[in-house]
Amino acid sequence: MNGTARAPALAIAPAALAFAAWIPAASVDPQQVRPPTPDIHFVPTPTAIVDAMLKLARVMPTEVIYDLGPGDGRIVITAARRCWARAIGIEIDPELIKEAWLRPPGQRFA
Repeated sequence: MNGTARAPALAIAPAALAFAAWIPAASVDPQQVRPPTPDIHFVPTPTAIVDAMLKLARVMPTEVIYDLGPGDGRIVITAARRCWARAIGIEIDPELIKEAWLRPPGQRFA
């Protein structure tokens, strides 16, 4: 792919930054800003399903696994331990994040 396909996107970037700078930052009251809350509740994936998913995906040690909403982290932890892949979980539920950090260091995800 040549470099000309990206030129329009690069031309838009300065305009977007200028617009963002124009919006007054003081218009947002810090007391009204709340962290996002999950729309659904956590349901753990059974171990047999996690194993089958990783086997079907043929995860290799050179790959990176992303899990959006990993809950307790069982998929990313299993991918890292069994497949030697780098695994990243992205969670928004503060309670599940807190629970993850309370795990032993070898079983943490962030």
